[in-house]
Order: sequence, then structure tokens, then C-alpha cells
Amino acid sequence: MFVLLDLEWVEERGLRYPTQLAARRVDAHWVTVASFDTLIRPHLPECSQWDHMAYRGYMPEDFRAALEEETCIRQFCQWLMKSDILCCWHRGTVETLSSCYKRIMKKKFPFHWMGINNAVYVQSQEDGIEARGLYALAKEYGLVVPDVEHKSSHDVFTMQSLLQHLNFDPKAAKRTLQLSKKLMLPGERQEHNKKVIEKAGYEYIYAPGSGIFHRRGCKLALQAKTICGCRRYATAAKNRRPCKRCRPEPPAKAEHKAIVPSLGAPAKQKKPGGETVAVKLLGGEWASVSKGKIIGFCHSSLHPGKMTVKMMKAHDCINKACWYFEKYADAPYWQQLEAHKEKKRKDKEKLRLQKAKDAAEEGRMEELRRLFQEYVDKAGYRMQIVRVHQQKPQIFKVFYVSDNAFADGNRFGLFLRNVKSSYPGYRVILRHIQDMEKRFVTIEEFMHRRR
Repeated sequence: MFVLLDLEWVEERGLRYPTQLAARRVDAHWVTVASFDTLIRPHLPECSQWDHMAYRGYMPEDFRAALEEETCIRQFCQWLMKSDILCCWHRGTVETLSSCYKRIMKKKFPFHWMGINNAVYVQSQEDGIEARGLYALAKEYGLVVPDVEHKSSHDVFTMQSLLQHLNFDPKAAKRTLQLSKKLMLPGERQEHNKKVIEKAGYEYIYAPGSGIFHRRGCKLALQAKTICGCRRYATAAKNRRPCKRCRPEPPAKAEHKAIVPSLGAPAKQKKPGGETVAVKLLGGEWASVSKGKIIGFCHSSLHPGKMTVKMMKAHDCINKACWYFEKYADAPYWQQLEAHKEKKRKDKEKLRLQKAKDAAEEGRMEELRRLFQEYVDKAGYRMQIVRVHQQKPQIFKVFYVSDNAFADGNRFGLFLRNVKSSYPGYRVILRHIQDMEKRFVTIEEFMHRRR
């Protein structure tokens, strides 16, 4: 079934934190079968800007009493079924939900999804309607829409009403929608896998984690979501059995001529791509490998031999702390790895210092805002300072609201003179706050939105 989804969120320092989540499971005619609606408590309630549109439709007390983000996301994922396809107005909704899921669950978002705005716009243009936006489009079609926008439950209701009115067919519009790769039809997946096999030159294929390998044209294997493969039969047969349907067989002749080592030191071969040596790799196989790719040696009696980066990762030697593994410390790989770790550590420290600096600057601006508000109150003005922003070392922008619904910054001369007398070097620029429709906000409107 399809699940209509809407999510509201606030963005802080590059991370998105959801505040509202609403969803409706619908049938083929877009009629509600089940619903899910929840508020999400902000991670820092004391620092939340309650006038933000992500908090519309509710009081701050409602969000403070709501469940935490992790609990809400887990409950929603338990409510979803494996066969559900999430339908959102734009892909930012699912991207936010996916990032939260990955941050909480430590794995990728597993559900299918599609964005429907582009397909709906195509259908509306055929009807001669050029409006953009969910609510604007619904009003053009003459539908009754809720008064409060950017409230998740209202957005889902409006989306459902619009799709019912248009008699929207998601299957017919599927190829024009923003679909995830997991929604490929079986035939499309087979063609995609054939292109992957042809490009990689695989002779034998298998699915990740599978204990069976196939011929490159086996229909069973071509239905897999992900295809892996190799060119040599011996590699494919390692820890896997042949498919009983396509019955892959080794070629009549040897796939590669074995490199016979000399009794002395391994013979070095000069090639244009760099120095290569004949070495005995893990499992006893001799091969010609670039010298810089050899990073260690396995002393296990089961499969002794030298190892490359790919072999080490396949056997997970580092995470297992395998004592049979000997690291060649002079290999370029380990030097690059240490350099990468050092860079990552420095970046992390730089980010920590930047966060501390931003927090200190935010506290300083809040203290300055309170001081300026005291000057305003002493002057007897009906003016509420919302925030202060330092544009340059001695230049400050003061964002405020007043009783007047127009730019009235020239009416607060006494306040500016008081600031000038206390801080001669400061230059204060007054900016009356405007809403999204470019209307100047009054104190009454501002306090109403905060509530």
C-alpha cells in the first residue's frame, strides 16, 4: 500500500531535527486505511525558536511533553509494513527521515519511497493550471484546505484530497516520479544487471552473502538487487557451490598460467605501470602483484601467504585483531591510513572549537540583546528586540517588532542615542522583522506565533 507522509523539521548546524510527523496508509483510491501522527520533542527545548514554521499548529507545551526523536522514529518504522511505499510531496521529507533513521539505527533506510510533486505538476499543466505548491494547487482546483499550513497532519490531509480529486494513478506516472532504485521492476532489474555484468566482464556471478554462484546469463541470479562476480572459476567456487540450474563449469584450459617461483628471491618484473613482484598470496596462489599493494602477511596454517588491502578487508583481520596477521608498517597503505586518521582527528577538533566559538558568540549576542532591550524599556518605546547580529566588529543589526505594521526604525531615536552614549564606537542598524509574505510583523502577531 501507499503511505502519504509529511515531516516538519528544523535545521541546526547542518543537521535536521524533526518536530512533526504525520502519515496515512491509503488504498488504491486514496482512502485512509490507517494513520500515524506524532509530535517530536526538540533536542534542545530551551533554545527552540517557537515562531519557526516547523512548530505551527501547536503550543510549545505540546512539544515539550512529546516523545523523544528516537522513540518516535522507532515507533513509526514499526508501524510501517514491508510492502508500504512512502509518498511524499518532495524528496526532502524522505531525505530528512532517512538521515534521522541512519543516525539512530546506524544503518540505511530500508523502505521504498517516491516524490509525487513533479508528476502532479505534469497532470495539473494538462488541466491548464500553472500554480506551484501543495496548498496553492489545491485552492486552484477548488478544494477546501486547512487554515494552518506546515502542520504535518494538515499537509497529509491536503495531499490526500488533491490526489483523490485528480484520481491520481501512481503506476501510470511511475516512470516520471522520483523513485528509489529499489523500486525497479523485475525486467528493469535484469537489464540493469546485464549491463553491469557486461561492463565488468564477469564470467561467473553471485549475490552478496550467497553461497551459490552462477553463469553470467543465469536468470535466477539476474533478479538479484545487487550483483557481484569474477572472471575465474576458482575464485567464484571459493566457499560457494555451483547453481543446480545453470550448472557453471570450469573452462577446458587453464584460466591463467601459473607463475613458477624460483628457488631464490621472487623474480622482479619491470612494467610501465610500476614495479611488480611474483608473490604467494593468501591461500597459496601465486600471482604478479604491484609491490605497493602488499600490506601484510598471514601466518595461519590454513591459508598462509601475503595479503593485499582487499584480502585484509575481506577477512576482517584488523577488526578481529587476528594474531596471525603481520602488518608491513612500511607499506604506503598504512602511511596513508595514518595520515587520513590524523586529518580526521584535526577536522573533528576544528569542528569542536568552531562549535564552542559559535556557542560563545551566541551567548554574547543574547546578552547584548537583553542590554538593548533595557535601553528600549527605559525610553518607553513599544518595541520588542528579537535578536542581535554582529555584521562587522563595530556594526550590529538589531531585528525587532513593534506596534506598527511598517518600517518605523526612525522612531526610536532616544534608544539609538542611549546606545551611542554608552558605546561610542558602536553603530546600530534597526531592521523591522518581516514574514514570508514581506509584511512587517507587529508585537501582537509575534507573541501569537510564539504561543
